[in-house]
Amino acid sequence: MARHFKQYHPPGTPPGTLNRQQRREALPPQIVLVDYDATRIEEIDDATPELCEQYLARPSTTWIHIAGHPQEEQLHELGRRLKLHPLALEDVVNTVQRPKTETFGEQLFVVANLPSIDNGSLGNRQVSLFLVGNSVISFHDGPPELFGPIHKRLGAGD
Repeated sequence: MARHFKQYHPPGTPPGTLNRQQRREALPPQIVLVDYDATRIEEIDDATPELCEQYLARPSTTWIHIAGHPQEEQLHELGRRLKLHPLALEDVVNTVQRPKTETFGEQLFVVANLPSIDNGSLGNRQVSLFLVGNSVISFHDGPPELFGPIHKRLGAGD
């Protein structure tokens, strides 16, 4: 019998549980940090959650992109350090969300679907974005090159 409803966790699981359901190949996590203002741009390819937290306190614009599949402990640390809402973080790891936007205090949380080809068939991959003040925090379970053209354009000053 086909399932009509997708179940992320067993009944009774507390809200905000970060158990990732593996749908695709598990890519190791990578954090790319881009910090810029009108006169400069700085890009760090293997940033740590501690470093990301420090950059969020700066007056410049900061974009933190988490690519791949962070482990549960890493997600908890990122959520704590970057002050991400636990229910939104749960939606980040359950990558079969419908596109949506939600607000959590001063945070705007956006889920978008990116068309992709997986094993020869058309599908989609989820991109999750947190917009907070002068920062963007994005999650994507694929390789970090997803936003490469945007990083290149930021660096070119266009």
